[in-house]
Amino acid sequence: MKNVIRLFVSALLVITGLTASNAQFQREVKKVEKHVIITAFENDNLSNHLPSFCAYFDKDYYRYNLDKTSFGSIGTEATVYEVRDNQKMTLREMFIKIDVNLNNLVMTQAQIYKFRKEHFDLLANNGYPTFFLTQDSENNLFVISLKTSTSGTSLFAYPIDFGFEYSDDFHYRIVCSN
Repeated sequence: MKNVIRLFVSALLVITGLTASNAQFQREVKKVEKHVIITAFENDNLSNHLPSFCAYFDKDYYRYNLDKTSFGSIGTEATVYEVRDNQKMTLREMFIKIDVNLNNLVMTQAQIYKFRKEHFDLLANNGYPTFFLTQDSENNLFVISLKTSTSGTSLFAYPIDFGFEYSDDFHYRIVCSN
């Protein structure tokens, strides 16, 4: 009987297009908000707004040369995810759970700024981070982490392969371009 149930579940996963890793993804990362609209903007970057945007910002943002201007946009959509599971994951692993082609998830500096400005309520709160995937001028992947608390917003910058493993005890949020 157990084998019949396993076979049925396997067949159901194949029919619905879910793989074992996709089914695991469904448990670990849940969509909080779909199709969040980020309105049109001019060429911009986060560093133009850091003093008013953040109570604290990590100097690594400049060390990684992330203070380059992003091109403007007529607007874009983003999806907000929340990591909820007792599994430790690196930054790369978190984003790969959403899409193995990480370039599909990249947001520009201007998009990150506009998201924070227009959708502050969708950021993780109580000092927990919200992660955004971005690129430098040479297309290297970096993660911008925004943490909000009563003392303001803090910005941190990390290479995508930053070695630290995050557990979801903190209910991280991830915002990705659609």
